[in-house]
Amino acid sequence: MINIVIKNDMHLLHFIVIFCLALFSAESSARNNVLDSIDVDESRDQSVIKISFTERLIYRSHAPKNKADLIHINVNLQSKFEAIRLESEFLIWNPSDTVPLFEVSLEPTSLIQADLVLRFDKQVEFDVQGSSDSYSISITVYHPQEDQSDTQSLTERK
Repeated sequence: MINIVIKNDMHLLHFIVIFCLALFSAESSARNNVLDSIDVDESRDQSVIKISFTERLIYRSHAPKNKADLIHINVNLQSKFEAIRLESEFLIWNPSDTVPLFEVSLEPTSLIQADLVLRFDKQVEFDVQGSSDSYSISITVYHPQEDQSDTQSLTERK
């Protein structure tokens, strides 16, 4: 009888250990997803790319300053670093003529710092702005303007 109780206790203990590991793993993986979504608001002269986060990321700086096909945005994690561990992650986007963005990645540089990297199919003119709540960053992409003399010469040819 003692042998049966020990076996049942061992099965219960084994079940509890596996349950706790599964719970911790699920919670841990859910916590590590910092990149949430990409939203693009297009207009005639510019498009605004809004990258949303599940954690607060403070915008620090970006490079290059206003024209590139690869933008590095330096951010700081604003939470206790014990609560979340930054890991490499990315979001895919379908490029268009006006917004040639195809990927956004988060690349940790330390426990609390990371580079948010935007990759475009071609060079774009842009401006970067952090949000007041630190749960997003907006990148304004300016659409190339046709030179009026080019437009005029095309009209004259017709």
